[in-house]
Parts: sequence; structure tokens; C-alpha cells
Amino acid sequence: MAKIKKRGLDYFPMDTDFIHNRLIQRIMKREGDAAVVVLVEVLSYIYGGEGYYIYVDDLFYEDISADLYEKTAADVKRIILLAVKYGIFDTALFREKQVLTSADIQSQYLFSTKRRRGSLIEAEYCVLPNAKKTMVGASPKTDASTKKENESEGFSSSAEKQLLNNDDVTFRAENVTLGTHSIAQHSIA
Repeated sequence: MAKIKKRGLDYFPMDTDFIHNRLIQRIMKREGDAAVVVLVEVLSYIYGGEGYYIYVDDLFYEDISADLYEKTAADVKRIILLAVKYGIFDTALFREKQVLTSADIQSQYLFSTKRRRGSLIEAEYCVLPNAKKTMVGASPKTDASTKKENESEGFSSSAEKQLLNNDDVTFRAENVTLGTHSIAQHSIA
């Protein structure tokens, strides 16, 4: 059975001065300390779902408020609208499509998924500069172009290049030495 490909991330980095950011502090002064929790939860939904955006509707506001003790869906909506107004999320895309994303979120997503195949951003949601715009489902390099690239870098095959660049090799103690047997016979990749 084929493995289902995950779009989102398992974790995302957060700046250590997130709470000290002027924009976050403005939102906190207007909406209280729970605003930070709302914003972190929105980021968790974004990164954990599609990875770089989330569609926002009334059910979304209710889902977030269900996890909070004192904030209602209206409070959550007001906090998110302030975040959009202050530029934490992209204003134009939110007005047009009710989608929360930003250039920082998309850059982080591309950085975090650079080893994945197909970790590209849909053109209609992309807010990155033109140089970084990509489309989901873009065709991978053809075999001829891959072979040409590998030959120019001194590799005889794409498999050889992939082996040299692969950091996902697991070594166990049994791989090192087992009597007189060769290491290669017992290595697990």
C-alpha cells in the first residue's frame, strides 16, 4: 500500500522574541494575553495542515475558540483580523480568498521541505517574489537534463549523486564490525 504524502510540517520554528515583537504586543494590548495563544494556534493549523496556508471561515474561528477558556469565536476573529491589519498575514490574499499566509510562512515551508519531492507552493496562494514562485505538480526534471547535470558535476549516474547526498542513512552497532564479515553485507540504509 502506498504511503500518503504529508503536505504539512511536524514542527515549525518560532523566533525567541515572538512575544516581544511590536506587532504582537499591540495585539496583546488590545485583546489580552490570550492573543498570543490564538496566533500560535493559527500558525500550528497553517504549518500542520497544508504547510503554508489555511482557509479561514466561521468554523475555523469556532474551532480555535473551542480550545480557549475565555475567548469566543468573535474574539478569535477580531484577533486574526488585527494580525492581518498589522501585516502578520498577507492582507490581499485574505481579502480575496479568506486565506491566511505570509511570505515568511511560505519561505519557512519551502526551507523545511526542501528535501521533499513536490514541496512546491500553489501559484494562486504564493506571495513570495517571482523568483521563488512555483506550482504544485510541476514536472520533475527529465532524465536527459538530470543526466546532463550529474555529468557536469562529475557523477556518473543520478543514483550515485543521490547516495552521496543522502543523509537518511541509519547505522547500527552491528554495521561496524561483525567478525570477519564485510561491513557492506550488514549495513542498513
